[in-house]
Amino acid sequence: MTDERPSWDETWLSVADTVGQRSKCSRAQVGAVIVTMDNRPVATGYNGPPRGLAVSGTCDNWCPRARGETELGANYDECFTIHAETNALIRADFTQIQRGTIYVSHASCISCAKSIANSGIARLVHRVGPGDAHRDPERVERYLRQVGISVSRG
Repeated sequence: MTDERPSWDETWLSVADTVGQRSKCSRAQVGAVIVTMDNRPVATGYNGPPRGLAVSGTCDNWCPRARGETELGANYDECFTIHAETNALIRADFTQIQRGTIYVSHASCISCAKSIANSGIARLVHRVGPGDAHRDPERVERYLRQVGISVSRG
């Protein structure tokens, strides 16, 4: 008898997709899930405005990047949004995420990769699609591997 259940990677990427549906982003609803070494979820996050920023509706009403006022590239300095990975990391207990995995429903950017690199997480699983080229996923993956983090595409 074969095990027909989804793999852990498939399971947690599915959870990341669901969490991402909370996002107000009109371009990419991104979710992230951090799990321990033994596959226990400890934190989730999605891309959205910081707490206290008075906004209404989707980000194309208030974000210069979403409104096309800035160049769409790997630099997110003009984006008001806190990314899913960062939101999950700031909600996580440092002691629980050591050697854990972060699952992200889209390609991670270099800024989030830097935070992941210093978090104690051992592995990134992210879904890289055709619309993620501006995030330069190859560069992100190279960087994370240089600092000893395993990277997989889901």
